[in-house]
Amino acid sequence: MSEQPKNEDYISLIESETEKHLFFSGSLNRLSAFNLNGQLVACDIAYREKKAENEFGFAHAEKEQKEVDDKLIIHLNCPGGQVSYAFLIADVIKSLQIPVYCIGEGSIASAGIVLLLACEKRTALPHCSLYFHETIHSIEQLSFDELKSFMEESKKVNNDLKNYYYAKSNTSLNDIEALMKTEAVIGALEAYDKGFLTDLPGTTLV
Repeated sequence: MSEQPKNEDYISLIESETEKHLFFSGSLNRLSAFNLNGQLVACDIAYREKKAENEFGFAHAEKEQKEVDDKLIIHLNCPGGQVSYAFLIADVIKSLQIPVYCIGEGSIASAGIVLLLACEKRTALPHCSLYFHETIHSIEQLSFDELKSFMEESKKVNNDLKNYYYAKSNTSLNDIEALMKTEAVIGALEAYDKGFLTDLPGTTLV
């Protein structure tokens, strides 16, 4: 019997002259966050170096300078994962100078939606879906105090998710709470109508 891979998270970068396409497929955990953030920062460093060369390298040249309009497009297929790492990656995305766009591919769930919403422009393939749910943990063999602490932490995480979804979409808090409680799955077009996507499904982000 062949050995099964221990990590099913995949990150790949494809670059052109003005676009960087970062493909991420997998769950959000310590290792995937470390790898993804490394790629994000590397892309941003290259962008800032290109801008600096354009601004200062040709400062005394007679020819007209061209504006650096590079962008980073994340192709996201994510079943969710640890919310803390989702917010960590979202914070890194927000700190970058390079414009970061996102294309949803396949399905994006729970914490993965945090990554989607962190991007400046957002679209999805027509058959992409978004899956909402409240935080899920195993509560077997917990003491009463541990269970109490678990409930308080879960409530905080759920509130963090709900408020983040609300701030980044045009959907009310009540509707977002209903999506999470009913474990709703919505299609790409409905995600656009609710403001989770900035551009119609299938749109080329420019």
